[in-house]
Amino acid sequence: MQLSNSLTPRSIASSNYLLRKYGGAAAAYSLQRLDTSVENVVRVRRSTDDTEADFTAQEVAGGVLASFCGAGDGFVTTLYDQSGNGRDATQATAASQPQIVASGVVVTDSNGNPAILFNGSSHEMTATKMDLFGGQYTAFTVVEANALSLDKVIIRNGNGSNNGFVLQAGLTGTTREVVYQGVATLGDGTMATNTTELWSVINDSSTTAMWVDGSSETLSNNTATMITPTGAMMIGSNSGSLYWNGEIAEIILYESDQSSNRAAIEQSIASRYGITTGYADLYLEALQTAGASPTSTQANAIKNFVRTGESEGWFSSLKRFYLPIWGAAGPNAIDLISRASGTFNGSVTHGAGYVQGDGSTGYFDFGVTPSALGLTLGSGGIFALIKEEATGTAAYNILGSIDTVSVSSAVDFQIRAAGEGVARFYYADFATLSSFACSRSDHAGILCAQRAGGDRNVRRRTSSGVSSLLSATVADSGVIPTTRNFIAMGTNYAGTPTSLGNQEMGAYGVTAGLANANSDAFTLALKNLWETTTGLTLP
Repeated sequence: MQLSNSLTPRSIASSNYLLRKYGGAAAAYSLQRLDTSVENVVRVRRSTDDTEADFTAQEVAGGVLASFCGAGDGFVTTLYDQSGNGRDATQATAASQPQIVASGVVVTDSNGNPAILFNGSSHEMTATKMDLFGGQYTAFTVVEANALSLDKVIIRNGNGSNNGFVLQAGLTGTTREVVYQGVATLGDGTMATNTTELWSVINDSSTTAMWVDGSSETLSNNTATMITPTGAMMIGSNSGSLYWNGEIAEIILYESDQSSNRAAIEQSIASRYGITTGYADLYLEALQTAGASPTSTQANAIKNFVRTGESEGWFSSLKRFYLPIWGAAGPNAIDLISRASGTFNGSVTHGAGYVQGDGSTGYFDFGVTPSALGLTLGSGGIFALIKEEATGTAAYNILGSIDTVSVSSAVDFQIRAAGEGVARFYYADFATLSSFACSRSDHAGILCAQRAGGDRNVRRRTSSGVSSLLSATVADSGVIPTTRNFIAMGTNYAGTPTSLGNQEMGAYGVTAGLANANSDAFTLALKNLWETTTGLTLP
């Protein structure tokens, strides 16, 4: 549990409120606003004189709630149902009311979001159950455990021992568990304390599936059939027992199978709570849908790459990341970050661990412009893993987008003609090019060209280490391209694929701008990823 007097809520465009985009929820509880029709999200009793008042999400985060409670505490009497179905969660008994303000400070989760604290011994709330006539349900919960022990309930719909369902910390205290029809099904993951988690559970009337932060959990038993529940819905307990010890920030429930919307809803929730979702699992699912069959070694390498990037702080800077090692256009075209697919054009070879254009017609279109990816004059970058440099003597481009020369709008990496012995990194201002020594045989490896902190840096990683090819301080000037998509194996010159090369490329993409330390950490992780997934060695 953390405490904060005044918080900065993450802004949400009106069209992006979750229940506005994904309607039909049976119940929805949150200290954040989930729909434009919602005003008050919670009713609070202050400890100093037992006065109660309603609060909006902005008032919870913006200091009004803290001011109302003064130096005292605040306890939740009503958590309003934002679905419009009237399933408000209530608690009239003071000793059983969960806490939202402690000594004048709003309770937050470890990511700094307003949350409701359940004390593990007496706090619980009651609401009208979902009927589940169709036998289907979907649940999304944002929770954080302060302590873990046997069977602690987050939410119970109906009497979970013989009907309905329960989400709880499981039999070992550190496992996540779904109970339905009295059947316990345990996830294979391990919970940790003081960590904000997003749980997603779907039952399609015969099978239950679970995801944590977007990554799937393997369940021990998932085939019980749901029947209509009896009893109330309980939040934070099993109605007088098995009390949750920790924060609950959001619960959204559907009486339907939301499999088709799950990933999008998870991303919406995760972005509001600062939770990193399971990019690796979603990417692996997309690869399989496109026809690839990643091995367990490859899957684990992708997961380790994402985990490393998240822990080291550079993963969030990746705007597009392509790993075209799968031997076919479909999976090779998928971006790990967005799971959107680009397009291969002309003659492109999909080899074992790389793709290769023919130098005259073949290239890859990202389907997105530098501007649309959020690159700015002061920050952005591109990277490429070159397994084998291009043959021939003409100049060629590795990756780029150029609106037109006349408007000085380019993000581009070019290897100049044989004999010149140089390469060029263009960023925004086409006229202010950054040339640097780079012979035709010296650009295999990972090239990471970045604009960050007023500098243009190009760094090269090979099997023997990392070196600096360019370090230059350049003033912001020019324009980030707005009309021409990025392409790889060449550049998009005013709408025409130009300077196409036949280099073998094992990875490429776009960043929001990496300082040198993060650039080096990223390229090391990319080296490890590519070598592990392909069995090849970086030049």
